[in-house]
Amino acid sequence: LKFNGANQLLLNGKVFNLDRVEFHSPSEHQLSKNTMSLEIQFIHKAVSGNAMAALSIFAIEGRENSLLNDVW
Repeated sequence: LKFNGANQLLLNGKVFNLDRVEFHSPSEHQLSKNTMSLEIQFIHKAVSGNAMAALSIFAIEGRENSLLNDVW
């Protein structure tokens, strides 16, 4: 998914715009040495300079999420 920078992340006083969201199945990272079925990465680009920041979350299977229906 690509974004136009409307969502921002503030990290150590530096502003980052959300650039894209990536889905990795199975996860690229582990939680307590366990690979998860899905990892969602929010990739941000700095407003000034070339810095990048990534925020990753693990998705755990459960109830249907209606917000993600359009993505799938």
